[in-house]
Amino acid sequence: IEYRIRDRQGRYRYHLARVSPVRREDGSIQRWIAATFDVHARREAEEALRLSERRFEAVFQLSPQPTAITRAKDGACLHVNDALLEMTGFARGEFVGKTAVELGLWAPEARVHFLEHVDDESHTPPEVQVVRKDGAKVRTIVRAAAIDFGGEPCIITTAMDVTEQRRVESALRESEACARARAD
Repeated sequence: IEYRIRDRQGRYRYHLARVSPVRREDGSIQRWIAATFDVHARREAEEALRLSERRFEAVFQLSPQPTAITRAKDGACLHVNDALLEMTGFARGEFVGKTAVELGLWAPEARVHFLEHVDDESHTPPEVQVVRKDGAKVRTIVRAAAIDFGGEPCIITTAMDVTEQRRVESALRESEACARARAD
């Protein structure tokens, strides 16, 4: 059993106890043997881990940045936030357990290029074209880092939709080219 015992300073600490009877030859109980272990530090560590996991989950889900956690070995999605579902048009049940290649979000070559940039902060993050469920193309800048998720090597990836920004930049370049041509 696990229970709390108050110490000399009046603080309660969790203990794990095991109690077993010592029996006589006829089966009757002669005496009891007990062992108690202070497991308070373990309990506190478990509670701290639960709180940390709740904070991570809240930040992960509330982030407006499209984010996914995928298995490093095969790219299967383990966890995805609502912002990524909104950007891609997929439902959570369609997304989790599948790879971006299986979903048609990007080509196998794009994943290979993406993997070259995991944890690479020295270069400009790659720009990847993602194909939504409805077929629309979205330009994204992706950042990724290797993490351990439930004891498994994984990659956490965030994406930023830059489709409109690229459209505006292209229109601005065209406008500037037209203005220069008129000036010439």
